[in-house]
Amino acid sequence: MNPMTIIVYCFILFSVVGTFLPYLDCSHWIVRGQSYFRAVYLGLNALLLVITLIFLPFTWLTIAAILLLVAAIVACLISVLPFTPLNSIEVPFKDKKDAKNSLNILVFNVYQFNDQYQNLVDLVLRIDPDVVFLIETNTDWAKGVNALKKHFPYHFDEIRENTYGLMFFTKRELLEGGINYLVKPTIPSAEALLNIEGVKVRILGLHPKPPFPGEAETTHYKDRELAQAARYFKAQKEDDHQILIGDLNDVAWSRASLYYKKASGMKDPRVGRGFYSTFPTWFPIKIPLDHVFCSPGLELIDFKVLEDIGSDHYPVNVEFHVPK
Repeated sequence: MNPMTIIVYCFILFSVVGTFLPYLDCSHWIVRGQSYFRAVYLGLNALLLVITLIFLPFTWLTIAAILLLVAAIVACLISVLPFTPLNSIEVPFKDKKDAKNSLNILVFNVYQFNDQYQNLVDLVLRIDPDVVFLIETNTDWAKGVNALKKHFPYHFDEIRENTYGLMFFTKRELLEGGINYLVKPTIPSAEALLNIEGVKVRILGLHPKPPFPGEAETTHYKDRELAQAARYFKAQKEDDHQILIGDLNDVAWSRASLYYKKASGMKDPRVGRGFYSTFPTWFPIKIPLDHVFCSPGLELIDFKVLEDIGSDHYPVNVEFHVPK
C-alpha cells in the first residue's frame, strides 16, 4: 500500500469517526462538539468518496471505506437538509405589509472584551427593534450602552465580569420581567412577559455554559438548561405566545436542541430557510450558535444575520407577526 493511499484512508477514518461520535451516549465536549461541524463533515465525506472512487485500488478495504462514507454522508444530510430550501418551512411567512401586530427582536452576544459600544448603539437606533437582548455584558458594556435606556422604557440586567452578564431592553409593556437561574446561580437567564396590543408574549433569553476547556468539560449544564427552559415554558399556561432567544452554544440539529423542540413544542424559523450562521466572525467556516425558537402561533416576517460590529458573533434580527 503506497503512502498516498494510507493518507487517504487516515482521512476517511478521521471524517467518519467525527461524523458518528455525537451519536455516542457521552456528553464530553470533544464527542458532542463534533455535531457543530456537520456541514463541514458533509463536504469532507463527499470529497473523500470521490477521491476513493477515482484513485484508490478496488479492494475489500476500499469497499468498506465507500460504505462508511456513504453512511456518513446520509447522517450529515439528515442533520443539515432541514435547514435548506429543500425542506418545508416550520414557521409560516407573513408579509410585513399584511402584519398588523409585529415584534422585532435583536439578539447579540457582544463579546465581553469587545469595546465597540457605539457600533451597537448605532445599530439599535438604525433598526429600531422592540426588544434587545445582549449577552456577555460586564460593567464596561453597561456604561457603553447606557444611552439605550432612554429609548427603551423597560429594562433590566445582570451585570457580570465572567462572560455571563445579560441586559434586556424593551419598548413593549413589561408585565413581568427579571433574571432567572435555571441550573446554577452563576448562570443567569432573562425572562420577560410582554403585552403586545393585548397579547401576552413570554420571552426567555439564555446563554448556557459552553462545553469547552476552561468552561465545562461536558455538555451537562447546557443540556440541563435547555431541558429546564422547555419544562418552564410548558408550565406557563396563560401565555398566548412564547419565544426562546440567545447564544445557546449549540447547533439546531444537536441532541439537546432536538429534545428541547420536542419537549417545548416550539418551532425553528430557520427550518426550510437556511443555517443563519453567527459564529465566529473572524473565520471562514461559521456555525449557527445564536438561536430563536417560537411557539406555533407566531408567523415570521423576517430573519437575518446582521453585519460584524466588533464581536466574535454576528447580531441576529428576527421579526414576528403576533396574531391575536
